[in-house]
Amino acid sequence: MKNKSTILIFIICFCLSLDLTAQKADFSTIRDNIEAKFWVDLDTINLCESIIFNRIVFDSSTINSEFRKYELSEIIVTELADLSESRLIHKNCDFIILLGTGYSQSDDDKSQILGRIRENLNANVPKLKIHDFLCSKCKQVIIDGRAYEIYEAKEIVNNLTVKDIEYIADYESSDPSVYGQNAQNGLIEIYLTKKGKKKKSW
Repeated sequence: MKNKSTILIFIICFCLSLDLTAQKADFSTIRDNIEAKFWVDLDTINLCESIIFNRIVFDSSTINSEFRKYELSEIIVTELADLSESRLIHKNCDFIILLGTGYSQSDDDKSQILGRIRENLNANVPKLKIHDFLCSKCKQVIIDGRAYEIYEAKEIVNNLTVKDIEYIADYESSDPSVYGQNAQNGLIEIYLTKKGKKKKSW
């Protein structure tokens, strides 16, 4: 009987520990994580009031209601995008927070997605650069929160290895009003590892 009681107590404690570790996502915690990740005080920069989460625009007053659907561990993508050289649509701000759910990707996952993206870009973007070329079959490419012109995107993607990539996603549709004209064909999001960010050729 004593052994059964001990086992029961152990099971209860284990279940309680699972509840405690399954922390719900909230914007305050994510802000703290971003400040630690990028070594920045978000209150001292010209941060956009809008937050992009899973390609949808929220503001700080509505984002937490969306976060309640997720555990903190499910917020895989946390990026602070510098808009000074970006084509992302923005108003009177210099930085925007990009967030997204996802899953831990294997090298095989990354390789397959990267190969598919390369194939599309190499098939549809001419080798010879054409001024004001519009690629009717190309998706908008966003790397670490920055939107790239299609020729530049092609060059970067062709030089990436899976070890440079933290997370890569290929979406069939996205909002052109946020991500630019090519987003009507879809969106490619790539987040680089520290090794990838250090590549000087880009």
